[in-house]
Amino acid sequence: MLNSKMSVAILTQHFYPDIPGTAKISTDLALGFRNAGMNVVVHTGQPSFLSNDSLPSQEEYMGVTINRAYSSKISRRRQSGRALNMLIVAAITFLRLLRNPKPELILVDSTSPFLLITAWLIHKVKGIPYVFIVHDVYPEIAISIGVLKPTGLTTR
Repeated sequence: MLNSKMSVAILTQHFYPDIPGTAKISTDLALGFRNAGMNVVVHTGQPSFLSNDSLPSQEEYMGVTINRAYSSKISRRRQSGRALNMLIVAAITFLRLLRNPKPELILVDSTSPFLLITAWLIHKVKGIPYVFIVHDVYPEIAISIGVLKPTGLTTR
């Protein structure tokens, strides 16, 4: 049960001031929890849709602590570059969650499969429960543009 003194960690690839819809959803969720009196820490990457400038690795936004992981400057236009950026963010997030005070709950969204693995590993190591939030599950679009195979494991 959520309570106003609870400490919540949100794991997401995109967060304020980035511009994807998932960044907006994660930001609204974090601010909603903060407005309810909860302690909220967001673990995310550097904005990838804005400029190439890096933001501070830690900052506060309207009472929410944001921990930004290093992200490589490899182009996100290629799947390999995107995957590498996601993997780096997840690895840094994992290390931070291991050594920092443990939150009572982890919320992880579907912006990176590696962040889901991170949440699961932290659950196994520290016993922290996690909730997986799924955004935009439309495999038919990925199939039609050739990113997924119609009979592949991910599609199924």
